[in-house]
Amino acid sequence: MEKKFEGRGNWKHGAWTRNPRLYNVHRSILHRCENPKHPKYPIYGGRGITVCKAWHDPHRFMDWALDNGYRPGLQIDRMNNSRGYSPSNCRWTTAKEQARNTRRNVHLTIGGTRQTVAAWAEQTGIRAGRIYWWVLRYGKREAARRVAAWGVAMQ
Repeated sequence: MEKKFEGRGNWKHGAWTRNPRLYNVHRSILHRCENPKHPKYPIYGGRGITVCKAWHDPHRFMDWALDNGYRPGLQIDRMNNSRGYSPSNCRWTTAKEQARNTRRNVHLTIGGTRQTVAAWAEQTGIRAGRIYWWVLRYGKREAARRVAAWGVAMQ
């Protein structure tokens, strides 16, 4: 007799019992990319973000995760936010790293290095709010010049 679904796990493939955390990550990815009723579908599946065919199998996703640095506390991150979920475009990062890889971040290039305002603030000691104000007031090029000048003055 086949076991019935009892609210937790999935008896069909047993992936939930293998690793509940990774199973929930897998399920969340599929739902936000493929379920039009999911609240985040418009910013994922609705704008063309897909899940590769291989990752429709939760065990293949879990194998990839465990072979590529997954550990509790890390989150899955798409390196290129315009592309979908696949082994070549995903990695495991901290919440801080992931927050710096969003479409809404402001990036400045100083001395050939492109970083977010938050990263420049952390590196130079300038408050991020001040740098954002410079960007709004003077534009990115002038804000980058000011950050660079401040960094030189601090050395």
